[in-house]
Amino acid sequence: MDTKTDFGGTAREGASGFAIGAKGYVCLGSDGVGPFTQDLWEWDQVADTWTKKADFPGGKRFYSTAFSIEGTGYVGAGYSNAPQKDFWSWNAASNVWTQKANLTGPARHLPVGFSIGSKGYIGTGWNTVTYFQDFWEYTPDTLTTSFNESENNFAVSIFPNPCRGRFIVFSGTTHGEITIYNMQGEKVLATTICNESKKEINLDHVSPGIYFVKVLDGKSQFTTKLVIEKD
Repeated sequence: MDTKTDFGGTAREGASGFAIGAKGYVCLGSDGVGPFTQDLWEWDQVADTWTKKADFPGGKRFYSTAFSIEGTGYVGAGYSNAPQKDFWSWNAASNVWTQKANLTGPARHLPVGFSIGSKGYIGTGWNTVTYFQDFWEYTPDTLTTSFNESENNFAVSIFPNPCRGRFIVFSGTTHGEITIYNMQGEKVLATTICNESKKEINLDHVSPGIYFVKVLDGKSQFTTKLVIEKD
């Protein structure tokens, strides 16, 4: 095995991991100091570097489970002062966590989790008394709109959408930034809004697929989905 750069956080056990595109993610675990952690770290396969991301908002814990579906990571269950059953999504494009419905079945730690296509699977585990053998299928309520938009003070629309690479962003702000990400959370374009309520964008250079357009005016943000279709 080839040696890579050491993990960016503290040494630990019981961490959880998932992958999105060419990037891997490690979160939570016990480092013997806290004793539990709630940090999330991104490892770039190409650059072999670690970058800290937004902390897991469900609290410190270890022995959780995790998987990813189309640009979104999912983390749930685990142990802090007791077995847990809460479930969270993390969007790579916006670096935002969103709480989902609790896991079905009893609270637990040490469950197994994985994804196949557009569905996730969680099962087994332990709650300090009982070992489980149940197995559950998770279907995301939406694969592309799990952004936290609670702080939006303006609206954004895109026309045309779907498009073939060129489109106009109509926003309720005249000063701000527009950033566009692919499903792997990679930035494909960044531009500014200056004394204009609409902005023409050219993404002829990108491949067809689903993208996320984030508009930030310094105080609030709005994120919406863009579909690019090409012959």
